[in-house]
Amino acid sequence: MTSLSERQGFLPRLEGTFLSIFHPLQGPRVLFQMPEDLFYDPEKQAAHPTSSASPQQGFRLEFSTLSDYVIPKNPLCGRMIICNISSCPDGQGRRHHYKVMGLPVLLEHEQKYERNHFIFNLCFVFDSNTDTRPYEPIVHKCARSLRMLEEEQSFVSRLDNLPRLYAIVEQLYEEMNTFYEVFIALPEASNTHRFDAARKSCSDMALDRNLTRVDPAELDELLLSASGPLARVREQTYANDAKTDSIKDQDVLSREKPSGAHSSTMPDQCQASLAYTRSLAGDQSQGLGSTVRDAINLKLFPSYVQPPPVHDWDVPVLLLDMSKFINDSWDLTLIRLIPFLNGTSHVRRIAHMADTDVLLVKEFTNMLTPLLQLRYRAFINFAKEHPTVVSAGPASLVSTIASVYTHTKELLASTWRRKKDKLSDALIFGAAGGITSGTIICFMSAPFELTKVERQLEYLIWTQRNKNNGTLGANKFIPRSGFQAARDIYRLHGGLRGFYIGLRLHMYRDMTGSCIYFGLYDTMRMLSDRLEPHRQYYGIPAPFVSFLIGSASGIMSWLSIYPLDLIKTQVQRDVLAGAPRRSGFTVLRRLLMQHEGDQEPVKKARSIRDLPIHRFLRLYRGLGISAMRSFISHGLTWTLIESITRHIESEAENHDLDVSYDFVDFQ
Repeated sequence: MTSLSERQGFLPRLEGTFLSIFHPLQGPRVLFQMPEDLFYDPEKQAAHPTSSASPQQGFRLEFSTLSDYVIPKNPLCGRMIICNISSCPDGQGRRHHYKVMGLPVLLEHEQKYERNHFIFNLCFVFDSNTDTRPYEPIVHKCARSLRMLEEEQSFVSRLDNLPRLYAIVEQLYEEMNTFYEVFIALPEASNTHRFDAARKSCSDMALDRNLTRVDPAELDELLLSASGPLARVREQTYANDAKTDSIKDQDVLSREKPSGAHSSTMPDQCQASLAYTRSLAGDQSQGLGSTVRDAINLKLFPSYVQPPPVHDWDVPVLLLDMSKFINDSWDLTLIRLIPFLNGTSHVRRIAHMADTDVLLVKEFTNMLTPLLQLRYRAFINFAKEHPTVVSAGPASLVSTIASVYTHTKELLASTWRRKKDKLSDALIFGAAGGITSGTIICFMSAPFELTKVERQLEYLIWTQRNKNNGTLGANKFIPRSGFQAARDIYRLHGGLRGFYIGLRLHMYRDMTGSCIYFGLYDTMRMLSDRLEPHRQYYGIPAPFVSFLIGSASGIMSWLSIYPLDLIKTQVQRDVLAGAPRRSGFTVLRRLLMQHEGDQEPVKKARSIRDLPIHRFLRLYRGLGISAMRSFISHGLTWTLIESITRHIESEAENHDLDVSYDFVDFQ
């Protein structure tokens, strides 16, 4: 069971309650309010200028600005009305904003009410930022109950019920804030009022004095005597008087009974005796062994929005430690799942680790949505963040690659049954994830890659362009910035389409490189996990293993795609220099079949197959520098990622922390 302090975090607090009516002479006015200084009263303030102010007096409402919404026109009666209002300024000129919720009730009766109708509204006041949806059924039930009591017994409009109305307003405010539930017995002597109402004719109703047929000055005196500290004493006095009236009515009925009544049957005599006994007891509306005739039972429940659908790639993160609340009455499947809700495992992995059906995991995750947070991973991150990826720098590209790669692996795992310890499955799944991520990311990285080629080879491009135009030596070379290079590409090569020169070769390079890179990494990581006992035996540090695996994957990836990257760069350089566009195969043939220092192709070799093997080594010129860069950068990257991952997992296990982080799962 949740404590009171925990429940207050989910349920809204009630700032005030008040009951208002429409008076034929005064118009809309407030009968009772709680707290008693909820509304600013200038006449009361002028009559008592030296009265001490309460701590809450600085923020009070002004009813004149609210009256049109509390007592609205007839078409709006019977509808829920919620309005925002600012308080009167305090001594420092500050204002507080409140939200007032009410459901005005309109009753029409030609003989009973002045002006043939009676409007009242029991309103609730909240802070303006409060979610008032839990109170909507409360407001509806209060209005419905008071309307029924007014139609049957004139409970709201009767002048002798004013102390009871004040007690209702006070009880609602105090108990709804303290216990979040309230039991209001209505009224104390219900059968007496029902008997009086049934005995009166329409002409008698017209002579009755009620809230619509009383002078405003007299009503003020009645309200003053009905509210305040003595209200409960006066309420008990009214109840005792009603009890006495009930006994007198029974005596009158017994004296006026005709002589033929003595021939009534025994059940009729028992029923009359039981009714007389109830009248002597005052017909209490609550207590042991008695029946509650009219009462308002209210209980506040938190209102939650419909949770979003749960997907296989969602990662549930608990917002509190559920293991402290587990007891024997919980569902066995839920108890089995809670240890795996660690903030890092997605729904499908949780189902796999707990050996539970995925649909059950989704159902329980949906049920626990108010107590957890769902972190959406994988491709959905890329889909939601695509407008800001270009301006977020290379970090966003890396995270998007990892996200798409992880989602592809999870999609394959949900389609094909994968064996955990099989190296071939790790290779296939990693390669497939790399191909998907490389294909998607190449469309984002192509403009940056082309701008980089323009900046790195700008002197060669400038020389070749002037040579083709016949202006070599006439112009002076001026280095440009990256922004100027991008502007020239946009201006000289067809706008945005110019940034995708050589896109096909770029896509082939990224697909092949990512496929080999992630496939090898997953395979070597699984192999290192198998050899974990040997690593611990020989004392090899775990970061050193991560460095070697990342470096080896980077070097092997560059060995496979370096010729393709060279051809892509040559094609892009020629197009940027204004030369005729050539295919990748044409550029490859030119690179292999021309002599060193000679632009004429080899005449003896008619095809690439006739070339000696050392000619193919031309495609790997400059590989040493690139390999060294990959060795260091990829090794340090994976060492840092896996070190942070191990640290977070160890902290979560040692200190029982609720962690939430999003990293690429390569296992």
